[in-house]
Amino acid sequence: MFKRIRIHHVSLILALAILTALPVLAQRGLQKGPGPNHFGPGMLSDRMAERLDLTEEQQGQIEDLMAQHREQMQAQHELMKAARTALRDQTEAEVFDEVAIREAAGVVASLQAELMVERALLHNQVRQVLTPEQFDAFQEIQERRRDFRGERPGRRHGGRHLHHPGAGS
Repeated sequence: MFKRIRIHHVSLILALAILTALPVLAQRGLQKGPGPNHFGPGMLSDRMAERLDLTEEQQGQIEDLMAQHREQMQAQHELMKAARTALRDQTEAEVFDEVAIREAAGVVASLQAELMVERALLHNQVRQVLTPEQFDAFQEIQERRRDFRGERPGRRHGGRHLHHPGAGS
């Protein structure tokens, strides 16, 4: 019975976090320019458009696609933030509750999957606007950005491996 109460407690925390995030999302929707994750009007920089040799029509189509996805992506990022906070709270709780931790981790995983699907959908839609040559150039730019940020397989936190206490130096 205690585990059921804890599960409902986690669900209640997540529901409150979502309700708390809604006014923030509504306010952000009124702002112009890209959001914190650079989706929306203004995301496609002049430099990027120039490097890809985009026509004005292509630029407009891509800006429209990004604007369509911006609100959804911002909402998903806010939910992810709340879900990660709830998961952290469960892992740091005074009383260990495996069921509650697994439930909170499942929520994070589910939100991560939704976010990846949304990103893949946007990526696919942008790809349809680009010529094959432009898409190849775009992929090359993205690869260079990943290299610069250290987002390669097996690398975390800007390319630095974090030292964990007790691990060998």
